[in-house]
Amino acid sequence: MVDRKRLAKIAGVVVGVMVGVLVLLLVVALIRALALEVGS
Repeated sequence: MVDRKRLAKIAGVVVGVMVGVLVLLLVVALIRALALEVGS
């Protein structure tokens, strides 16, 4: 039988990592857009 608490913890970590990666990508995209604006 699967331990629900461990499963919930793993799911929380996975969701946290995914959100972190999405935020990082958004920040990088914003920085690139700003750099292009400043450069041109």
